[in-house]
Amino acid sequence: MIAASIHDARGAIVTVGRYPDGETLAANVPAGGGYIEGHFDPEAVYVSNGQAVSFPPRPSPLHGWDWHSMTWAENADLTDAVWAALRAERDQRIEAVEWRLRRSDAERELGLTLSEDRVALLVYIQALRDLPELTTDPTAPIWPVPPQEA
Repeated sequence: MIAASIHDARGAIVTVGRYPDGETLAANVPAGGGYIEGHFDPEAVYVSNGQAVSFPPRPSPLHGWDWHSMTWAENADLTDAVWAALRAERDQRIEAVEWRLRRSDAERELGLTLSEDRVALLVYIQALRDLPELTTDPTAPIWPVPPQEA
């Protein structure tokens, strides 16, 4: 049995496995690709000049490996999706407290004692609205803490 990691023409490991003989192994190698003996993690290494090479540290989850430049590059599609998810979460958090503002409006209109600090709610909502502009890493935003409900 031959333990091998098969790679494509770029050096990306596409299959890791055991093969009964060299002929079977060769039949599984893609055009322009090759193999190196041993099992290697495709997320940790690539192949260059017949050798396993460790990927350098990934700068952020928003980076993907660019096989042309052989470096990490920001992935625009992934970046856009992460920012969109952050904004969607922000919008949900705003919606989750807006009813408290409506209750406060009704209490004020009826001349009742307000059940909670309206200004604290407005400050919280504004902090949520400002979050995308103040966030440098959308994968790890620092969410404002909502005021306690009365």
